Amino acid sequence: MNWLAPAWAFVASNGATITALLAGSGLTGLWVLWRDRIRVSVRIIREPFDIAGDQLVTVTAVFEAENLGSRATSLRPDVKVICYGAESRKRRVMSLRIDALNQRTLQPCVPTEVSASNPRMDGGYIGSWYRTYVLRPTRGFSRRVRIRHASLEPLGIFRFYLELAKFRVYGPTA
Repeated sequence: MNWLAPAWAFVASNGATITALLAGSGLTGLWVLWRDRIRVSVRIIREPFDIAGDQLVTVTAVFEAENLGSRATSLRPDVKVICYGAESRKRRVMSLRIDALNQRTLQPCVPTEVSASNPRMDGGYIGSWYRTYVLRPTRGFSRRVRIRHASLEPLGIFRFYLELAKFRVYGPTA
């Protein structure tokens, strides 16, 4: 162990310098990773629907998605929709599909209009309240868009769940 003595003496005498060097480079590395992470911003623009017959509805939701990261990413083709019916107040899970493949690609800092549709959705969707749309990029975290009802008013997470709890207890009139 005599060969470790000079190295240990150097570390003991220059510990603060070595710590600053390692911590500085570590913080720089974390900063680079933080700035390079995948971040996607999504908002809903409109949601037209058309009666398809047999109590089915054709729904098309149009979103504006923007990649806020520094590298290109893409969206997965399915959009999960969670909504609560006005009459039963029960949770329903449905899905929409992104129409065009070129809409799925998100270049950095370029807003992209994404259209997702389902030609045979349950008719109860029209009168549903408190909808959550889940868009998932191929890398990074899922992005949720929470709205109150057909007015497409966006809600934050706390207000959404507070109003949802009130809705599930008292109904849509309260």
